[in-house]
Amino acid sequence: MDDDLKKLLAENLRKTEEIYQITQKLKNYLFWGQIISVLRLLLIVVPVILAIIYLPPFISDLLKQYQGLLGRGGLKL
Repeated sequence: MDDDLKKLLAENLRKTEEIYQITQKLKNYLFWGQIISVLRLLLIVVPVILAIIYLPPFISDLLKQYQGLLGRGGLKL
């Protein structure tokens, strides 16, 4: 009976270590997935914010130049 119990404990320990290793890999995978998700979000949001800040003055100047070429009052922003 004592040998059977030792075998079962050894098997249990081996499987527990295997589960621990798999859990560590999964934890690492999830961590990097979150990092990549945040980077992906920033890659989309930052250019949109920069476009909102810098495009209106650029478009306004561009329209003024075209209005000067055409000699009209045209659109105003």
